[in-house]
Amino acid sequence: MSIRLDLTYADNNVVNALHRPICDLLWCAWTIVLAGMRRVARADFASAVTLAGGFGFLGMVREPTELIRDEVRGGFDRGRAGS
Repeated sequence: MSIRLDLTYADNNVVNALHRPICDLLWCAWTIVLAGMRRVARADFASAVTLAGGFGFLGMVREPTELIRDEVRGGFDRGRAGS
């Protein structure tokens, strides 16, 4: 799912409030960051946040290497499908 917004309206207070200079550095639309929340922040959730214009992270502390690989691959696959 991807959220489409008209970001060209210069007087839009929501756009002005959420788009900060850090967004340009991180290549994201909004200052919304998904923090790694261990088992909650998997590829589905991180991909959804990223595709919506935020900055998603996988929560992978103390997880097996194979699970981390699977989640990273799953996130890339979801990202390609959403674009």
